Amino acid sequence: MQTLYSPSPGPVRGVVRDTQDRGYVILAVICGMAVGAKNPWVATLGITVVALAELLFRLARRANAPDQPEYTLRLRLSPDHDPDSLLSAARGKDIISRELIAIGTLDKQDGTEGVWRIQPRPGSDPAALIQHLTAISGVRSARLLRRGADED
Repeated sequence: MQTLYSPSPGPVRGVVRDTQDRGYVILAVICGMAVGAKNPWVATLGITVVALAELLFRLARRANAPDQPEYTLRLRLSPDHDPDSLLSAARGKDIISRELIAIGTLDKQDGTEGVWRIQPRPGSDPAALIQHLTAISGVRSARLLRRGADED
């Protein structure tokens, strides 16, 4: 049997999920087109406007940032336990607010995994929160990630 045409797989593309990153990609395209059209002043003006906008957004983000950092909490639970009720036990003591982001099953034997955005009480220790959560019956593992730590 003869193969007539076998296309190469081509370049692998990644998805740009963050809106800010998309803006930088569009800026790079615009600057490249401006320089290619022999209008470097358009590229310079675009870079200046975007740099000023980024500076203003960073200043606004810092001014509106909560005093207590937010965390992402990931709990893995035994199959017969309700994730939300287990987290309710810790809420009054260590957590000010919580918002469910995702919940799902791992396997029939492995149980459930839940992901929440939480804000701990001011002055509370994240390590103590993890110890408190892992001491609860039915919690197999707990992981706490600080949100926004890599933004600046």
